[in-house]
Amino acid sequence: MIQSNDPAPPPNWNAHTNSHGYRDDQGRYSLVVPDGWTARPETDGSGTLQLSRGQAWATVQLMTGTGEGSSRPVDITHAILQDLKSDYQQPQLLGEGDFSSKGHQAHGANATGIDKRSASL
Repeated sequence: MIQSNDPAPPPNWNAHTNSHGYRDDQGRYSLVVPDGWTARPETDGSGTLQLSRGQAWATVQLMTGTGEGSSRPVDITHAILQDLKSDYQQPQLLGEGDFSSKGHQAHGANATGIDKRSASL
């Protein structure tokens, strides 16, 4: 499933006909990137990918491992939200929850705040 937080998605957007692919340089994952979006991988080899289009953005973070030393999806989500707090005024968590994506445990969150340019997100 592909979702976008883009406030102005292209009309009749279809992930299969209006997109291009991105493949992690180490072959760990691949995904569909809609046309008009930019995919920029971090240079540290972590597998983290920044997707952006205008004011809309998303972060894809690779999670590996299982067992006691591994981070749970909820822990990673909360760490990302904590990191973002310093960049936004009046941050507010709107909602969050666990879900399964293609058989993998996942966690998602929606938040809002005002960026350093005083633009509401």
